[in-house]
Amino acid sequence: MAIGPHRRVRRRARDHVRAAQPGGRAGHADEPAPERGRAQPAHHGTARGRGALDPRLPDAPTGDRGRPHARARAARLGHRDERRRAARAAAAHALKGTPLRIVYWAKLQLAKKEIIAALDAVPGVELQVTTTLEETLAALPGAHALALVHGPQHEARQVFAALTAPGSTVKWMHFISAGREGYEELGWPPGIIVSYAGGGVSPAVAEHAMALMLALVRRVPDMVQVVMARRAWDRTLIAPKARALEGGTLAIVGFGHIGRELAKRARAFDMRVVTVARTPQSDPNVDEALPLSSLHAALGQADVVAVAIALTPETTHLLDDAAFAACKPGALVINVARGPVLDQKALVRALQSGQLGGAGIDVSDPEPLPPDDPLWTCPNLIVSPHFAGSGSARSIERLAQGVADNLRRLMAGQPLQHVVSNG
Repeated sequence: MAIGPHRRVRRRARDHVRAAQPGGRAGHADEPAPERGRAQPAHHGTARGRGALDPRLPDAPTGDRGRPHARARAARLGHRDERRRAARAAAAHALKGTPLRIVYWAKLQLAKKEIIAALDAVPGVELQVTTTLEETLAALPGAHALALVHGPQHEARQVFAALTAPGSTVKWMHFISAGREGYEELGWPPGIIVSYAGGGVSPAVAEHAMALMLALVRRVPDMVQVVMARRAWDRTLIAPKARALEGGTLAIVGFGHIGRELAKRARAFDMRVVTVARTPQSDPNVDEALPLSSLHAALGQADVVAVAIALTPETTHLLDDAAFAACKPGALVINVARGPVLDQKALVRALQSGQLGGAGIDVSDPEPLPPDDPLWTCPNLIVSPHFAGSGSARSIERLAQGVADNLRRLMAGQPLQHVVSNG
């Protein structure tokens, strides 16, 4: 088997490390394990890129590359790449000579027509469109692929049960959304490649976040209530409260595709940009990058806080009473992530007490926001019904072409884009 040499390399490296350490214990406390799911550099065309067993193994121990733990790590990475290639090869082999049948669960109207057209245009594909969970579960037997959006865990459990049932032929599932909540928490099913839309709608979402910011600092809700409703040319109630983004500090919580697009736009308004993320990343549009453990420090210097972090068990109610108390008095909060990232009751308290100067939310908890929810009564509040990613022809095109391009790659046995699990 192809993986045999890699296992032997791993075993020899592990034994070497044990022998080199006091007491024969394996491992290096000061060497962080590679982050799960993160692609590692291949170093093609260099001395590190030549090896009989794996392209990343060095020819001979030289410097740090000759250390046992470095060789073991390279072997682990090579083994992981073997698994990825094997998953793609298995998927391509299963489809060889037969039409690929893909089920598209069109739960949302966003890009639905364009996605159907893009998938229909791929030669050798049989497309089945469903709109309900029941239709989707009935369509999965005999299917090779599933395209869908995030959903509640009770739906995810039923979908995963169908995908892992004896005789299941599904080799790939693709999320036509950046979020994968409801599914990811359950763990990805073995033997199935999982991908997602990447930053397909990120520019539109970032633009919407900027629109909410501008509306709040320029007191648009007050304009509607005072000027438009009364038909009164009166600036006395608005002008003293108006502010500007220029020269202010924006704290972006979460720095993925949306966060990067948001930083780019904030820089155009001459804002200072601070980011908070699990892994701080440098960016030409960012002045300071902080880890998630420094969230309160970032909030304390921000005039505007924009939430764009993925919803996970760790980030549920990430912004709570303590976080809002850490904000600058009068700060604005924008949420274009997911509703549960904010403790909504805490948000109401912060707005009603004046600790926060306003909020713009495109998401809520629950959705839709009930008519009797106390959030509706808060001052300087703007609510949009989860449509930040809508309205952009380019975003729609990216979503449609993204799933179609990955489908072509799957059929050709090529690496897929935006993969979160190789099965």
